[in-house]
Amino acid sequence: MILKEDDGQISLEFIFIVSFTIILTIITLNFIAEESELNIAISSGKSGIIEGSLIDSSGIYPKSAYDDYIIDKKNLLKPNHIEINTIAIKSSEFDSKYNKTKIQLQVYASCENIKDKKEQDSLGDRINYNLRKSIANTFNTTNLTNSLYNPVFSKNYIFTTANVVWV
Repeated sequence: MILKEDDGQISLEFIFIVSFTIILTIITLNFIAEESELNIAISSGKSGIIEGSLIDSSGIYPKSAYDDYIIDKKNLLKPNHIEINTIAIKSSEFDSKYNKTKIQLQVYASCENIKDKKEQDSLGDRINYNLRKSIANTFNTTNLTNSLYNPVFSKNYIFTTANVVWV
Protein backbone atom coordinates (compact mmCIF):
# COMPACT_ATOMS: atom_id res chain seq x y z
CA MET A 1 0.00 0.00 0.00
CA ILE A 2 1.32 3.47 -0.97
CA LEU A 3 0.68 6.43 1.36
CA LYS A 4 -0.40 9.70 -0.16
CA GLU A 5 0.82 12.84 1.56
CA ASP A 6 -1.56 15.24 -0.16
CA ASP A 7 -4.87 14.10 1.33
CA GLY A 8 -6.27 17.28 2.95
CA GLN A 9 -3.22 18.27 4.89
CA ILE A 10 -2.12 21.90 4.92
CA SER A 11 1.53 22.62 5.31
CA LEU A 12 2.69 24.60 8.32
CA GLU A 13 4.34 27.14 6.04
CA PHE A 14 1.01 27.88 4.33
CA ILE A 15 -0.68 28.46 7.69
CA PHE A 16 2.11 30.89 8.70
CA ILE A 17 1.84 32.81 5.43
CA VAL A 18 -1.95 33.15 5.64
CA SER A 19 -1.78 34.17 9.33
CA PHE A 20 0.92 36.76 8.64
CA THR A 21 -1.08 38.16 5.72
CA ILE A 22 -4.22 38.51 7.82
CA ILE A 23 -2.37 40.24 10.67
CA LEU A 24 -0.57 42.59 8.28
CA THR A 25 -3.87 43.45 6.56
CA ILE A 26 -5.56 44.29 9.87
CA ILE A 27 -2.68 46.52 10.96
CA THR A 28 -2.55 48.27 7.58
CA LEU A 29 -6.31 48.88 7.51
CA ASN A 30 -6.19 50.42 10.99
CA PHE A 31 -3.41 52.81 9.91
CA ILE A 32 -5.22 53.69 6.66
CA ALA A 33 -8.46 54.36 8.56
CA GLU A 34 -6.73 56.85 10.88
CA GLU A 35 -5.02 58.61 7.97
CA SER A 36 -8.32 58.68 6.09
CA GLU A 37 -10.00 60.30 9.10
CA LEU A 38 -7.35 63.03 9.17
CA ASN A 39 -7.67 63.59 5.40
CA ILE A 40 -11.46 63.85 5.70
CA ALA A 41 -11.06 66.39 8.51
CA ILE A 42 -8.61 68.50 6.50
CA SER A 43 -10.86 68.42 3.41
CA SER A 44 -13.84 69.40 5.51
CA GLY A 45 -11.81 72.15 7.14
CA LYS A 46 -10.86 73.54 3.73
CA SER A 47 -14.50 73.76 2.78
CA GLY A 48 -15.20 75.57 6.07
CA ILE A 49 -12.32 77.97 5.38
CA ILE A 50 -13.79 78.86 1.99
CA GLU A 51 -17.19 79.44 3.57
CA GLY A 52 -15.66 81.54 6.35
CA SER A 53 -13.70 83.68 3.93
CA LEU A 54 -16.81 84.40 1.86
CA ILE A 55 -19.47 84.79 4.54
CA ASP A 56 -18.43 88.14 6.08
CA SER A 57 -19.57 90.21 3.13
CA SER A 58 -22.93 88.45 2.94
CA GLY A 59 -23.53 87.68 6.61
CA ILE A 60 -26.58 88.56 8.65
CA TYR A 61 -25.44 90.30 11.81
CA PRO A 62 -27.15 91.23 15.05
CA LYS A 63 -27.70 95.00 15.29
CA SER A 64 -24.84 95.48 17.80
CA ALA A 65 -22.37 93.54 15.65
CA TYR A 66 -23.45 95.38 12.52
CA ASP A 67 -22.99 98.74 14.27
CA ASP A 68 -19.49 97.63 15.29
CA TYR A 69 -18.72 96.67 11.69
CA ILE A 70 -20.02 100.03 10.38
CA ILE A 71 -17.72 101.90 12.78
CA ASP A 72 -14.57 99.74 12.93
CA LYS A 73 -14.70 97.12 10.16
CA LYS A 74 -16.20 98.68 7.05
CA ASN A 75 -14.05 96.63 4.68
CA LEU A 76 -15.64 93.42 5.94
CA LEU A 77 -19.09 94.52 4.79
CA LYS A 78 -18.11 94.41 1.14
CA PRO A 79 -16.80 91.45 -0.89
CA ASN A 80 -13.05 90.87 -0.64
CA HIS A 81 -10.76 88.51 -2.48
CA ILE A 82 -9.19 86.38 0.26
CA GLU A 83 -6.48 83.98 -0.77
CA ILE A 84 -5.84 80.96 1.41
CA ASN A 85 -2.13 80.24 1.02
CA THR A 86 -1.76 77.14 3.15
CA ILE A 87 -3.04 75.22 6.15
CA ALA A 88 -0.42 74.11 8.65
CA ILE A 89 -1.11 70.93 10.60
CA LYS A 90 0.63 70.63 13.94
CA SER A 91 0.23 67.30 15.66
CA SER A 92 0.61 67.46 19.40
CA GLU A 93 0.90 64.87 22.08
CA PHE A 94 -1.77 62.39 23.00
CA ASP A 95 -4.39 64.05 25.23
CA SER A 96 -5.17 61.68 28.09
CA LYS A 97 -8.20 63.78 29.15
CA TYR A 98 -10.02 63.00 25.89
CA ASN A 99 -8.05 59.87 24.97
CA LYS A 100 -7.31 61.33 21.53
CA THR A 101 -4.43 62.93 19.61
CA LYS A 102 -4.54 66.73 19.53
CA ILE A 103 -4.18 68.44 16.15
CA GLN A 104 -3.81 72.20 15.75
CA LEU A 105 -4.68 73.77 12.41
CA GLN A 106 -3.36 77.16 11.37
CA VAL A 107 -4.48 79.01 8.26
CA TYR A 108 -2.17 81.32 6.32
CA ALA A 109 -4.15 83.82 4.26
CA SER A 110 -3.75 87.10 2.42
CA CYS A 111 -6.04 89.88 1.28
CA GLU A 112 -5.03 93.12 -0.39
CA ASN A 113 -7.96 95.11 1.03
CA ILE A 114 -7.79 93.92 4.64
CA LYS A 115 -4.79 95.51 6.33
CA ASP A 116 -6.33 96.69 9.61
CA LYS A 117 -5.50 94.41 12.56
CA LYS A 118 -9.10 94.48 13.91
CA GLU A 119 -10.48 93.50 10.53
CA GLN A 120 -7.89 90.75 10.10
CA ASP A 121 -8.66 89.36 13.56
CA SER A 122 -12.40 89.44 12.93
CA LEU A 123 -12.07 87.77 9.54
CA GLY A 124 -9.60 85.25 10.97
CA ASP A 125 -12.05 84.38 13.75
CA ARG A 126 -14.78 83.85 11.15
CA ILE A 127 -12.50 81.61 9.07
CA ASN A 128 -11.47 79.52 12.10
CA TYR A 129 -15.05 79.26 13.36
CA ASN A 130 -16.27 77.91 10.01
CA LEU A 131 -13.28 75.57 9.74
CA ARG A 132 -14.09 74.01 13.13
CA LYS A 133 -17.85 73.99 12.45
CA SER A 134 -17.34 72.17 9.16
CA ILE A 135 -15.23 69.48 10.85
CA ALA A 136 -17.83 69.07 13.62
CA ASN A 137 -20.61 68.69 11.05
CA THR A 138 -18.59 66.18 9.01
CA PHE A 139 -17.99 63.90 11.99
CA ASN A 140 -21.42 64.60 13.48
CA THR A 141 -19.88 65.74 16.79
CA THR A 142 -21.58 69.12 17.21
CA ASN A 143 -23.10 67.83 20.45
CA LEU A 144 -19.64 67.22 21.97
CA THR A 145 -18.33 70.78 21.65
CA ASN A 146 -19.31 74.30 22.66
CA SER A 147 -21.09 76.99 20.62
CA LEU A 148 -17.77 78.15 19.12
CA TYR A 149 -16.88 74.58 18.10
CA ASN A 150 -13.66 74.77 20.07
CA PRO A 151 -12.33 72.13 20.37
CA VAL A 152 -13.80 69.85 17.71
CA PHE A 153 -13.74 66.07 17.95
CA SER A 154 -13.53 63.12 15.62
CA LYS A 155 -13.08 59.47 16.52
CA ASN A 156 -9.30 59.67 17.04
CA TYR A 157 -8.49 63.40 17.09
CA ILE A 158 -9.16 66.71 18.83
CA PHE A 159 -8.94 69.71 16.50
CA THR A 160 -8.16 73.26 17.57
CA THR A 161 -7.17 76.30 15.54
CA ALA A 162 -4.45 78.90 15.99
CA ASN A 163 -4.95 82.52 14.92
CA VAL A 164 -4.95 83.05 11.18
CA VAL A 165 -1.60 84.38 9.96
CA TRP A 166 -1.97 87.19 7.42
CA VAL A 167 0.86 87.29 4.91
